[in-house]
Amino acid sequence: MGEDKFNHICLYLCIYSYRKRHHKMKSRLLSILIIAAAVINCTNSTHIIQDNIENAKAQLAFLIEAAEADSTLKIPSTFKNDKVGYVPPKDWVSGFFAGSLWYMYELTGDEFYAEKAQKHTEILHDIQFLKWHHDVGFMVYDSYGNGLRLKNIPGYDTVLVNTAKSLATRFRPAAGIIQSWNTHNPEQWQAHKGWDCPVIIDNMMSLEILPKAVELGGDDSLMNIALSHARTTMKNHFREDNSCFHLVDYNPETGEVIRKQTVQGYADDSAWARGQAWAIYGYPMMYRFTKEQDILDHAVAIAEYLLPRLPEDAVPYWDYDSPQIPNDVRDASSAAIYGSRAANGVVLITTKQGKKSKGPQVNFSAYVGLQDVKKQYEVLNVAQYKELMDEIGAAKLPDGLKDETDWFEETYKTGINQNYQISVSNANDNTKYYIGAGYSDEKGVLPVAFNKRFNVKANAESELYKWLTVGTNLAYSHYRNNGIISGTGSNRAGVVLSVLNTPTYAKPWSEIAGQEGWYWTQFYGANLTTPAENLARTENNYSQTDRMLLTGYAQINFSKNFNFKSTVSMDRRWTHSYSFLDPVKTSHGRTQHGEASSTRADDMRMVYDNIFTYNNTWRAKHNFEAMAGTSATTSRWENLSGSRSYFSPENYDAIFGINGGNKGGLRGQSQGFAKWAIMSYLARVSYNYDSKYYITANFRADGSSKLAPGNRWGFFPSASAAWRISGEDFMSDVTWINDLKLRVGWGQQGNQSGLGDYAWVQNYNTNYFDWTDEKYAEAVPTLGSKSNIGNKGLSWETTTQTNVGIDWSMFNSRLTVTLDGYYKYTKDLLMSVPLPSPYPSIYRNEGEMSNWGLELAVSSVNIDKNDWNWTTDFNVSMNRNKLEKLDLKTVYYYTQTSELYSDYCVRMTPGQPLSMFWGYKALGVDPETGMIQYEDYNKDGKISNADKHYIGNANPLFTAGMTNTVSWKGLSLTVLMTASVGNDIYNASKIDLVGMCSGANQITDVLRRWRIPGQITDVPKSNEIDNLKTSTRWIEDGSYLKIKNITLSYNITHPALKKANIARIQPYVTLDNMITFTNYSGYDPEMSQYTSATSMGIDWGTYPCVRSVVFGVNIDF
Repeated sequence: MGEDKFNHICLYLCIYSYRKRHHKMKSRLLSILIIAAAVINCTNSTHIIQDNIENAKAQLAFLIEAAEADSTLKIPSTFKNDKVGYVPPKDWVSGFFAGSLWYMYELTGDEFYAEKAQKHTEILHDIQFLKWHHDVGFMVYDSYGNGLRLKNIPGYDTVLVNTAKSLATRFRPAAGIIQSWNTHNPEQWQAHKGWDCPVIIDNMMSLEILPKAVELGGDDSLMNIALSHARTTMKNHFREDNSCFHLVDYNPETGEVIRKQTVQGYADDSAWARGQAWAIYGYPMMYRFTKEQDILDHAVAIAEYLLPRLPEDAVPYWDYDSPQIPNDVRDASSAAIYGSRAANGVVLITTKQGKKSKGPQVNFSAYVGLQDVKKQYEVLNVAQYKELMDEIGAAKLPDGLKDETDWFEETYKTGINQNYQISVSNANDNTKYYIGAGYSDEKGVLPVAFNKRFNVKANAESELYKWLTVGTNLAYSHYRNNGIISGTGSNRAGVVLSVLNTPTYAKPWSEIAGQEGWYWTQFYGANLTTPAENLARTENNYSQTDRMLLTGYAQINFSKNFNFKSTVSMDRRWTHSYSFLDPVKTSHGRTQHGEASSTRADDMRMVYDNIFTYNNTWRAKHNFEAMAGTSATTSRWENLSGSRSYFSPENYDAIFGINGGNKGGLRGQSQGFAKWAIMSYLARVSYNYDSKYYITANFRADGSSKLAPGNRWGFFPSASAAWRISGEDFMSDVTWINDLKLRVGWGQQGNQSGLGDYAWVQNYNTNYFDWTDEKYAEAVPTLGSKSNIGNKGLSWETTTQTNVGIDWSMFNSRLTVTLDGYYKYTKDLLMSVPLPSPYPSIYRNEGEMSNWGLELAVSSVNIDKNDWNWTTDFNVSMNRNKLEKLDLKTVYYYTQTSELYSDYCVRMTPGQPLSMFWGYKALGVDPETGMIQYEDYNKDGKISNADKHYIGNANPLFTAGMTNTVSWKGLSLTVLMTASVGNDIYNASKIDLVGMCSGANQITDVLRRWRIPGQITDVPKSNEIDNLKTSTRWIEDGSYLKIKNITLSYNITHPALKKANIARIQPYVTLDNMITFTNYSGYDPEMSQYTSATSMGIDWGTYPCVRSVVFGVNIDF
C-alpha cells in the first residue's frame, strides 16, 4: 500500500440491521456503541460521525428513561417511535447498552452517563460464566471492559478475566479456532446443518477480551488462543480478494476445513456486509495487542477491499454482492465510522477525510419520566392516638379532633424526570467541529429533592505518525441538586419517619391567629414536626458543582513489541453549597431568626501516568510480557464559607443570601486549605509455557503524603500461578471434561483511604476574640486546644491475601463450575479511636483482622431443543470476618440507635466479627407488669450492664442469586431471584413506631399493648423507657428471597412487517420487586442505609421500597 493513501485511513464499517434465524440484529444500539468508539478514536472523518453521535445521544436519553422506569433495570435493545424492546442478559447484544453509556461518558465527560453505565453493567455480572456463548467476549468487554478502562472500578478486572476463561473453553486446539455454535444436540437448529465445528467471522469481535485478560493478570494462554484464532481465520475465512466467508466448518480433531458458506448473507460466495465489519474491527484490534505485522497487513488488505465498494454516502447495502443493488435494503443506523480503540493509545486504521458537508448538522432529543412510591404502614387514627396520649401524658388532646391528613399522600408525590440534548456539528476537507450540550431536570418523589444537570463536550485525537499517537479530551459539566434532611427520628427532621410519627389531626399549615405562614404547630405538648415542615427545612438549599475534565496523552511505538504511553489528566471541581432557612415558616427557623450559609470550594487533582510495555512470543510456546512505569497524583483543595442568622421576618427575601442576616458571629467566615499527593512505581512480569503453565509477578511501591515521614512508603508484591490440567496429555481421553484449571495466588495490598490530609500532624483550634469589645479591639488570634491527636506513627494498612480457585467445564460446556476460596489478613488496621473526654479521637494503626470466604458459580443448559431453551445461572458466596487484635483498648462501643434511650448497640472486640449487635436478651412481656423481661445472663439475680452479650450479627451466612431463562419460539421468560440468609437487622426505626414513650404517632401494632394485669401480649405497656433497652426486641431476621425481576417478551416477525421495513415487533411486560419472602417487618430487608462496620444492618427508616410494572413494545426497523 502507499503511505500517502493509508497515513490516515478511517474505514466505514458495514453493520447490517437484520440477523436471520435465532439471532436478530439490534442494529441501532450496536451503532450507538460503534459510532461512539469511532468518534473517540478518529478525528479526520466526515460529519456523519457527529450526526450519528447526536442521534445516539437522543436514543440513549429515551432508552435510559425506559430502562429504569419505576426504578427497574432492564436491557433495551432498540426503539422506534418511543417504543422500547428489551433482551435478557444472555442475549448476544446485552452488553451494547452499557457499552453505549460508557462511550457516551467518554465523549461527554458527563458523570451521569458513568453512573448509568455502571448500573447497567453490573446487571450482566452472571454472564461471565457462560461457556456455551461465543459472543460472550464482546458482551462483557463492551460493558465491564469499558467500565474498567474509564473508571478502573474494583472487581471489573475479575469479571473480564473470568469471561475470557469462559470463552477459552470453546477453543479447539487441533483446529486452532474458537467454536461458535454447539452442534451436539439434535434438537437444536444448528445440529441439522451438518456442521462439526462451525466458526463464524463474528468471533473476531469476541477475541478482544482474551489479550485484555492477560494484561489483567490472566493466563498468557489466552493471548495464544486469540492469536491462533485470528491467524487461522485469516487463512481459511478470506478469499483472494480479501472478502470473507460468513462461516467455515472445521473438523475439530484434525483442523481440516469441511465447508465454507453463509447463514446470513445473500449467498455462500457473497460478501455479507456485517461479516466484513467484524473482520475489519477484529484485526486492527489484534494488532493493537500483538504488534504483529501480518495482522496489520491483513487489516489493511480488508480495508482496501471494502473502501471502493462503499456507496457514495457510505451507507452500505446488507450484502455487497446483492443482485438487488441499488434497490436493496439499507439502513443508516448500520453504517459507522470505526477504528481500533485509540483510547488505549493504539495505531488507527483510518480513511482519508470525507466529503464536505452541506451545512451544520443539528440534533435535538428529549424525554419525560414518572415515578412514585406505593408501600406504607398503617398508623393510629386520631381516636386511637388520643387514647394513647391520655395514657402517656405526652400530649393533652382536646375532644373533637378529626382525621385531617394522610401524611403519606401529602408527602410523597409523583417524580418527573426530563432530559433534553442538542448538538451542532460540521466538517470539511480540513476541519471539523463538534459542540454538544445537554440539560436534565429530575424531580424526586419528595418535592424538595431535585437534580439538574448541564454539560458540554469537545474532543480530538490524531495519529500524527505511525510511531506517534496523541489525543485530548475536554468535558465540562454543571450540576445543581438538593436533598432532604434525614436522621434517626422525626424530631431530628427525618422526613421518612415523620410521615408515620405525625398525628393525623395535624394539617400542613397552622390555622392559629398570628401564625399565618407557619407550618402546623399545635401538637398539644408533643415535640413534633410535620413532614411538610421537615421538607421546608431544605427547600431553599442547593449544592452546585462545576467540573472540568481535561486529558492529554501520547503513545510512542518504538517497535511492534515495545511502546511508551504518557498521560496527563486534570480533574477540577468548583463547588458551591448554599442553604437558607427563612425566619417564619418553620419552628427551627423562628428559633434561629432565620439562617443562611454559603460555602465555595476549589478542588483540583492532577494525574501523571508513564508506562513502558514490552511483550513477545518465541517458538509459539513461550510467551512473555513486562510492564513498568510510574503514576503520580496531586491534589489541592481550598474553600471559603460564611454564615449569618437573624433575618427580618418581614423582609427576609428582600436581600439575597447571607447579606440578609444581621448576626454572623465573629467567625461568620472561614477558610480551609489542604494538599496531598501519592507517588507510585509499578512493574509486572508474566510468562506462560504452551498455554498450560502460567506465572505472573507484580510489584508496587506507593508513597503517600498523608502518612508521616518515615512511614510514607509501602511495598506491595504479588504473584500468581495456574495449571491447565485439561491441557495435559493424560487428559486427552477424558472427553466429558472440556476444561479444567487450577489457580493459586498471593499478594499484598496497601490502604490509606479514610485518612485526613494531615492525619499525622498535630492540629489545633484557634481562639478568637470579640473585637466589638473595646478591650479586644487590637487582639489577635491565639493558639487554642487540640483538635486532634497527631500520630507520627501512622503507616500503611496492609492486607495479605491468598486465594485458590478451580475452573471446570463439562459435558460439551453444558455445565460449568467455578469455585474460589480466599483468606485475607489485614495488619495495621486504620481506625478512628475514641478517647475519654475531653480528648479528641485519634487515627491510628489500631489492630488486625481476618477474612475468609468461598464463592461458587454454576451455569447449566437444561434444555436446548429446536424451539425450547432453558438455561440456569446460579451463584452463592459466603464471607467470614474476625477482629483479631486491638492495641489501645480491647473493647469499643459504637452507634446509638434511639433518641429516647441512649445506649450503644455495636460492640467491637478481638475474637468477634465486625458488625455484631450488643445488648440484652428480651424474654417477652411480663403479663403482670406489662414490662419487657430481660434475661439475667450472669445469674446474679439482677439486670445490669453485666447481663449484656452479643445478640445479633449483621453479616449473612451466605448470599445467592439465580437467573432462569426459558424461551419457546418467539416467547421468552426471564426470572431473576436474589437471596440473603442468616443476617440480622437492628430495626431502630421500630423504636419510633412502637416505643410509646413520646408524643409521636405510632403504627397500629400498639393497639395490642399491655393494659391490665394478666394480659398476654407481645407489646409492652406504654411510657416505659426500660422497655426500649438495646435488646433482642429490636433484632429481626433479615433473611429474604426476592423475585427481583420477571420479564416476559414475545418476538413477532412476519413478511408483511418486512415490507414496511419492520424487522420485529416485541411486546413485553416487566415486574420488579413484586414478591419478597421475608419475616422482616421493616420496609425492605435489603436495606442499605449505612454500610460501615459500626452501623451495618441498622435500619433507621429507609426509603420505602418501590415496586414497578412496565408494559411496552419494541419495534425494530
